[in-house]
Amino acid sequence: MINPKNYRRSVLLTLVSVYLLILAGALVRVTGSGMGCPDWPKCYGQWVPPMDASQLKPGYQEHYAAKRLTKNTKLAKLLRCIGAETMATRIENDPAIYHELEFNAGKTWTEYVNRLLGMITGLFSVAMGIFSFSYRKTNKAVIGLSLLAVFIIGLEGWIGSLVVSTKLLENVVTIHMLLALVVVFILFQLVMKVNTPQTKLNPSVLFKRLTLLMLVMLGVEILLGSQVREAMERSGYDRSQAIFDNSSLFFWHRSFTWGLMILGIAMARMAYKLFPNTPPHKLAGLLLNTILVQVLTGIVMNYFDMPAAAQAIHLFVGSLSFGIASFIYLQFHKSYKTIAA
Repeated sequence: MINPKNYRRSVLLTLVSVYLLILAGALVRVTGSGMGCPDWPKCYGQWVPPMDASQLKPGYQEHYAAKRLTKNTKLAKLLRCIGAETMATRIENDPAIYHELEFNAGKTWTEYVNRLLGMITGLFSVAMGIFSFSYRKTNKAVIGLSLLAVFIIGLEGWIGSLVVSTKLLENVVTIHMLLALVVVFILFQLVMKVNTPQTKLNPSVLFKRLTLLMLVMLGVEILLGSQVREAMERSGYDRSQAIFDNSSLFFWHRSFTWGLMILGIAMARMAYKLFPNTPPHKLAGLLLNTILVQVLTGIVMNYFDMPAAAQAIHLFVGSLSFGIASFIYLQFHKSYKTIAA
C-alpha cells in the first residue's frame, strides 16, 4: 500500500523544485543563455555538454541550424492546422531563428543546469502522481489534480523544446510562464487538501474577495511583465530604452504593480484585525513584503539599466508572491476541503 506521507513529501518536493526551476529559468533569461543548448533534450547531442568548443565537430553551427529547420517545418505544419498562419510563416522565414550562435561554455552550462532541474521536477511530479493513488478511497480529486499537474509539467517540457527550436519566439515564453503559474496554484491546492489547518478561520466576505482580486492581479501582472520582457528582446535596443518603446505594455505593468502594493497593504491591515497571530495574518504580511521587493527591483531596473540580478529577483519574487496569494486564497475558498488520510 502506498503511504500517504510519501504523497505529502512528493507534493512539497515538486513545489520546491518548480520554484527552483522558475529561478533557474530567470537566470537563463537574464544571462541570455536560452540558446546555450541548440538542441533538446540533449545539449550539443550529449547528455553532459562539452566544456570547450574544441570538443565539438567542425560545422556544428550549420548542423544544428539544419536540425532546427527540420523541426520547425513540422511545427509550422501543426500551427497551420490550428489556424496560426502568421506564426507558422514567421517560423519558416525568419532568418534570425536559423542563425546559430557560437559555443559559449558559461551559457551552455547555465541552460544545462536549468534542464537538469526540469528533469528533477518531472521525476518528483511523476512520483507525486503515483503516490496520489493512496487517496483513491478518500478523495479522487487529489488524484485528478495530481495527474493534471504531471501533465502540465510534461507539457512545459515540450514547450521548452519549442522555445529552443524557435529561438524564444514571441508569446511562447509567456505561455511557458502562464503554465508555470497554473502548476504552482494546483500544487498549493494539493498542499491545502492533504494538511489539516491548525485554526478555524471565519473571514469576512470583503477579505475573501480581496484574496481573489490579489490572485488575479498578480497573475496578470506576471504575464504583463513577461510580455514587456519579450518586447525588449525583440527590439534589439538598449534594454532600458526598449521598455519605453512599448509604452502601453509598460504602463499597465507599472500600474498593476502600484495597485498590488495598495491592495497588499489593505489585505495586511485586514488580516491583522481578523486573524491576529494566525497563519493568514503572517502570510498577508509576507505577501506585502514580496510585493514591496517587486516594486523596489522594478525601480532599480527602470533607473539603473536593467541589472541582471534585479531582473532575476523581480521574476522569482513575483512567482513567490503568486504562490503566497494562492495559499491565502485557498484557505477561504468554498470548495476547499481537508482530507484525513
